[in-house]
Order: sequence, then structure tokens, then C-alpha cells
Amino acid sequence: MKSTKIVLDKHLLKKNGKYPLKLRFNFKDKQIFIQLGINIEEKNFTDGKIKGTDKNLNNVIAAKKLQINSLLQNLELKNELHCFYLKLLKKFLENGSEIGNNEKEKPNYHFLTKKYSLFTNLC
Repeated sequence: MKSTKIVLDKHLLKKNGKYPLKLRFNFKDKQIFIQLGINIEEKNFTDGKIKGTDKNLNNVIAAKKLQINSLLQNLELKNELHCFYLKLLKKFLENGSEIGNNEKEKPNYHFLTKKYSLFTNLC
């Protein structure tokens, strides 16, 4: 099971003084950040939890984290996680497992065979 963590993306300060929350995990030695669609002030975020006036969003965050963890676990159980490249996995998780057919046709560099192949050839 991949470990996930909720982080405040301090690189993207919005005009309203808030930062976006993202879910972070590692995949193939790279970090993937999944947009949660929630922006909060830095002072209201500590230790992966929202404090203050926005604390009711913690349930929304917990549900999204559970959904993403469930998708990752299902891919691992089916032995399909290795079939994804970074951008496709990110899109898969952000859209709740909905990806277009043309996404599977993009070339992928397979780290074991050190060759480019199509997504469908990896699984």
C-alpha cells in the first residue's frame, strides 16, 4: 500500500491569500501531487489537518484520501499499478478512475525493459 499525505502546496499562493491542498505519494521514485480542490490559509493547516473556521473540510479531505487509497490498493491487488506512467496515474486518480481511451495510446518508457511501449502492452 502506498503511503499518502495531505500537504499544503506553498508554491502556489492564490490571490485570496490561500494555498491549495494536495495529496502526495511516491510512485516509481517520483512524488505525485493530486489536487483536492480545496484552498486554505497557511495558519489554518497543521499536521495534515485543517484548523479554525475551515475544519469541517477535514471530512471531505478524509473521504478523498480514502477514495485515492482505495484506487491505489485495487491497482496493486490487480497487479496493474506498474502499467501506469506518472501523468496517466495522476489523471486516473484525480478523475476517480475515469480516463479516456486515447490516454492508453501514449508511449511509455518501461523501466524494466528499458524500451518504449504502449500502455496496453505493459499489462
